[in-house]
Amino acid sequence: AVVSTQSTGYVRLLSEHKMSGAIRSQIGSFLAGFHSIVPRRILAIFSADELELVLCGLNIIDRVDWRRNTQYVNFAERDDMIVWFWEILDGYTQEELFTLLKFITGYSRVPHGGFAQFASISSSGPIKISRGNGTEENLPKSSVCFNLLLLPVYSSKEMLRDRLHTAMTYASVGFDQC
Repeated sequence: AVVSTQSTGYVRLLSEHKMSGAIRSQIGSFLAGFHSIVPRRILAIFSADELELVLCGLNIIDRVDWRRNTQYVNFAERDDMIVWFWEILDGYTQEELFTLLKFITGYSRVPHGGFAQFASISSSGPIKISRGNGTEENLPKSSVCFNLLLLPVYSSKEMLRDRLHTAMTYASVGFDQC
């Protein structure tokens, strides 16, 4: 029986057992495989925050970096659609930016090194915005295999904002098959 004076110690020991002791062999197997790819001596040079950055990417989106590393297909940077696009993104929260990034690329974070790294981390290349087919009634589409956002031409910034928000928020599978 556990008496109240022992409850803190009991909860600590039980938690330790559930979180690590009960899965010790699985953790050991995972670490053996992980260290066969990433040697311990390399991991030792990183703090926990630095390792998270390398493995997971940036947790803040730099709009200027995104814009600088975006290519346009059948659009020019001065076209209304592109100007409106960046103006809309200037009003987005970080959460909305990450939602849009995931809609376009399938990635939930920016690679370590910024948006320029999209060109080198896969064969998909940099993020591209292309003129899409369809009318202004159509939603934007994306093809995550190519880091590509396909925008129909809209008659106003408000329509682009509305359609883009709808596409990125409600499209659980908002991309073409690869």
